[in-house]
Amino acid sequence: MRFEVLTPVLNGARFLDAAIASVRAQTWSDWRLTVLDAGSTDGSVEIVERHAAQDDRIRLQSEPDEGMYDALRRGFDQRAGDVLCWLNSDDLYTPWALDCAAQALAKPGCAWVSGFPAHWDCEGRLAAILPAGWSSRWLINQGWRHDGLLGAVQQESVFFKQSLWDALSEPEKARFASLKLAGDFFLWKRFARSAELTMIPSVLGGFRVHDSNASRLKADAYAREVRDCGGVQLPGAVAGILRRIYDAASSYIALRAFRRAAAGLHADLRERS
Repeated sequence: MRFEVLTPVLNGARFLDAAIASVRAQTWSDWRLTVLDAGSTDGSVEIVERHAAQDDRIRLQSEPDEGMYDALRRGFDQRAGDVLCWLNSDDLYTPWALDCAAQALAKPGCAWVSGFPAHWDCEGRLAAILPAGWSSRWLINQGWRHDGLLGAVQQESVFFKQSLWDALSEPEKARFASLKLAGDFFLWKRFARSAELTMIPSVLGGFRVHDSNASRLKADAYAREVRDCGGVQLPGAVAGILRRIYDAASSYIALRAFRRAAAGLHADLRERS
């Protein structure tokens, strides 16, 4: 099972080296990383070229684009892997991310997977994990899963079969490419029409929190895009109550998933001994 990893970048040298290193550290070896550079002038290209000289699974693709999702659309259309994903230039995978995703995606009926949402701090330390185990297909498809309501499906932790991308219509791909901030929200809504999101009770990747996060600096613009893409938006007080209820239910489901996984590990150990 081959993973096609895309990393869009424009002047992301500050964290790019660590992002690429987190892909190279994978215990699953069948992957290719394409860095989609939109014209960086800060040394990003040199970082990619250094890694590519050391690992022939890494390549650089430099061309202008109309934004991150425009670059990703072209990148996904050009790839020919079994599984697609993208890692932004300031984020990180855990070393076991692709391995765990491959095990889950090998099971019948599984088309896309995610792990528990996590945040890295500015220095790359794993600082926070949210035990979010509820991945209701209906809630995603109906537009409830975004930062302004029940919380987003964390893009850094999602891996999906190429068949899901290929099933999108050309107008849907064009709409994805036109977005600036909420392309992942739009994409997950489309995927949820045809497939359930499988949750893995582990951390696969995470969002790095730092002083230049677009999601924080452009929160209002993100909310507008979510609304335009069919996101449910409710008054703040109502949204807050629903979020607390959802978090409690999601945490309970995550705990059950953890216990099942732990029991499976112990059962396997007994069988081997």
